[in-house]
Amino acid sequence: MEKSVYNENCPKMDIVSNLLTGRRFSMVDPVSNLSLKDRVAALLRREISTSRVPDGEELTQENVSQALAVSRIPVREAFLQLENEGLLQRLPNRHVRVIGPTPRRIRQNFRMMAAIEAEIVSQISAGWTSSGAEKALESARRAAGEGPRNAFLHWENAFHLALSLALDNPSLHQLHELRRRGLCLDAVSLKEEELLRRDEMILTCLKREDTPAAEAAVREYYAALCAAATKR
Repeated sequence: MEKSVYNENCPKMDIVSNLLTGRRFSMVDPVSNLSLKDRVAALLRREISTSRVPDGEELTQENVSQALAVSRIPVREAFLQLENEGLLQRLPNRHVRVIGPTPRRIRQNFRMMAAIEAEIVSQISAGWTSSGAEKALESARRAAGEGPRNAFLHWENAFHLALSLALDNPSLHQLHELRRRGLCLDAVSLKEEELLRRDEMILTCLKREDTPAAEAAVREYYAALCAAATKR
């Protein structure tokens, strides 16, 4: 089995103990705008992406709901969401298997995302109104270094999703959003300044209507993320 890239110093633990000791936020965080299902999914996504819940681990609705002191309903919904993102595989008897990060999977996922987004920018028509992307990028600039990294990542992600919104194709936008979420970008330690520089290059190429350069900039962006994710 291919070794996870994140768990060299993180021994495999009982799933209940792991979730109770390793979580980043409370399920009853009063300032969160996320639904309970989304908070459970975000926690599990983070634990899987850092291999605190290791590749191949089997989870059940029962042990996760007990560990997080929530009902099974949001856990079941979170499992379905993460299954759609490719982070869980459904097994019989309501069990799921963790599909954790390995170098091969990371390379495959980032290359696939690069191909999807390069195709998206290739279809953005001349005269594209870039205001949504520009506003998201400006918000990301303001958030950089000014507070929690997740605020920056929210707006940086919004910039990329604004690209697929421009195509007026809801199914493609949904695919783009789902695959971006499945990359677990909050676990990738690429500097904010580097992400902004690469985003600005994508936007500049699109505003110049230089489609080949925009596609190349997108592929370079994901290659940089992939390199950081595999820690090479």
